[in-house]
Amino acid sequence: MPGIYPKLLQADAIVFGTPVYFEMVSGLLKNFMDRTCPIWTGLEDKRLAGIAVAEEGIGAAIDNMKTYAAVCGMTWSGSVTALAKKPRDVTKIEGTGEQLRQLYLTLKRDAH
Repeated sequence: MPGIYPKLLQADAIVFGTPVYFEMVSGLLKNFMDRTCPIWTGLEDKRLAGIAVAEEGIGAAIDNMKTYAAVCGMTWSGSVTALAKKPRDVTKIEGTGEQLRQLYLTLKRDAH
């Protein structure tokens, strides 16, 4: 993790992506969040966005990311969610590409 800390601290925005398990972020993303403890105060005023994909329901996954943003003093910039049974199913969902484009434009606009 120490190798990624400088990149996180230099970033204007961070986007988390996660599969959703038991209506929460994945264990890997939660571990990543926990391991930012040494630098969390340096994340203040950065923007955070989230992308979550689940088979049945998104549940609290986006709220988990929003809570992380709030605790770190970050600005929540939005999210994209999708329900899909198989890995490539998301690409077949009408409107998902446009939602991702809009999230990108929001992050880009807020950078200035």
